[in-house]
Amino acid sequence: MARLVGEQAETLPAEPSAELEAEVRGLLASDLLPRAVARDYGGFSCPDCGGPLYHAKEGNVVSYGCAAGHRWSPQALLEQQTDAVERALWLAIRSLDERSRLTEGLAESARQRGHAHTAARFQDASKEARLAADVIRNAANGMNPVTEAPATDEPFPDVSLTD
Repeated sequence: MARLVGEQAETLPAEPSAELEAEVRGLLASDLLPRAVARDYGGFSCPDCGGPLYHAKEGNVVSYGCAAGHRWSPQALLEQQTDAVERALWLAIRSLDERSRLTEGLAESARQRGHAHTAARFQDASKEARLAADVIRNAANGMNPVTEAPATDEPFPDVSLTD
């Protein structure tokens, strides 16, 4: 600390450089605001940041964008949401399978110690977790891959909820 007190601090120039001033003048002279595009809340969350997505339509182009600047076509948004749902389902399945195994082990340990009531409670929890995992597994395996290419030449439909 004493060494730092004795050091000379770097002094900055009182005025900004001519280069910086020129850059600032150039930025101020340009149109910083994007063109106004009619948009309203789309009812969805941004897959990247979790912020609200706004539905925008400029001519025939439909898109979704968030305040952070992430932009999504309806097709790309659907693909991202499908991936997120699938990941969440498989995470839930794994967590429930692990819970089932853990509570099964706790039930066995309680039985060995002569705690029949506790063992039964853990056994019930294990069965419940196993059943829940099976239900979610069946749902995940039965999901329709809506993001695959359509069998026809039809364009991807406008899926806005605001029309």
